[in-house]
Amino acid sequence: MTILLTDLWGIAIVSGSILGLFGLGEFLRRTKDFEVESTRKLSHIGAGFVIMTFPWLFQSPLTVAFLSSNFF
Repeated sequence: MTILLTDLWGIAIVSGSILGLFGLGEFLRRTKDFEVESTRKLSHIGAGFVIMTFPWLFQSPLTVAFLSSNFF
């Protein structure tokens, strides 16, 4: 499995965005007393917006498979 060098920036952007969403959700739940359901929805909607950028970020479908398997 080869991941194109041009896709490495996309991997970094997507990974940082998803981890940032998870972190934001946990921060809001713990410090601002948000309900778990609200932070879960925030994470899912945010991840959907990140995923919509895949056609512009990645040239190889193998990169998407790599990301999916790592976040699974």
